[in-house]
Amino acid sequence: MTTHLLTLQDFTQIQLQAFLDRAAVLKKEKQNGLRHQQLSGRKICMLFEKPSTRTRVSFEAAMYEMGGQVIFMSAKK
Repeated sequence: MTTHLLTLQDFTQIQLQAFLDRAAVLKKEKQNGLRHQQLSGRKICMLFEKPSTRTRVSFEAAMYEMGGQVIFMSAKK
């Protein structure tokens, strides 16, 4: 089942702790040179209503580091 992270209220305290624990493990493994490919073969399409360079770069970097691909679409008409 796909779960979307929209608000923290959508998760229990146990789920949030598991999420943070997993993030800490991934961070430590990255520091030790381990490359993850969990998103290999996956794509994300990003469409922002307003320009958001920091958010865009953060999402792109995360996808590439995990083996995924990024498609960016401009909201400009």
